[in-house]
Amino acid sequence: MPAIHVPAKNPWHAQEQLGRAEEQLRLQAMQSRTHGILVTKIDAGHYVLALSERVPYGFTHQEHTSFRGH
Repeated sequence: MPAIHVPAKNPWHAQEQLGRAEEQLRLQAMQSRTHGILVTKIDAGHYVLALSERVPYGFTHQEHTSFRGH
């Protein structure tokens, strides 16, 4: 299951793009009914959405992460 990367220029653009990506994944999730949607905020204006077995079917969870080097 491929992840969907969502780069956003501003908060309004982010909400629009996240909504579209979530809808695409929701349609995929309905086929198997075994995965929910995990939204990972990588940085300001950068999100990754993917189906995840860590999230129950029918739910969307968000987590934050940072990939800052030392």
